[in-house]
Amino acid sequence: MVTPLLEGKNIPKVTDLGLMNGEILDDICKVLPKSKIAKRLKRLDLSMGILTDAGAEALAANPKAFPKLEELNVEENYLSSAGIKLVAKLAKKVISKNQREADDFGDGELYRYVSVGE
Repeated sequence: MVTPLLEGKNIPKVTDLGLMNGEILDDICKVLPKSKIAKRLKRLDLSMGILTDAGAEALAANPKAFPKLEELNVEENYLSSAGIKLVAKLAKKVISKNQREADDFGDGELYRYVSVGE
C-alpha cells in the first residue's frame, strides 16, 4: 500500500502529495491524518478517485493533523454536499467541483469508478 510513502522517511522535503485516481482513497484517508507526512503537507490532491463521505469524515475528524495545508483537491470523486462541508475547513483552498454519483444497475450494489481507467 502507500504506508511507506506516508511515513515520509525517504522524502523528507515533500510538501505536495498527489494520490489521485485511487480506488482506496477512503482507506488512505483513515491512515493519512496519523501519518508522519501529514503535518508537512501544503498541498494534497485526492482527486479523480473513489473518495466518499466516509473518507471525508476520517480527514475532518483530525483537522489538527494538517496544520500547514493550504490546498486540498477532492474534485471528481463521490462526495455529497455534506462530505464537501466536512473537508472545507481543512485547507485555505478546497477544490471540490464535478462530484459524481455512484451507478445503480438495480442489483442492490452501487458502483464507483476512478476517473481514468483502462
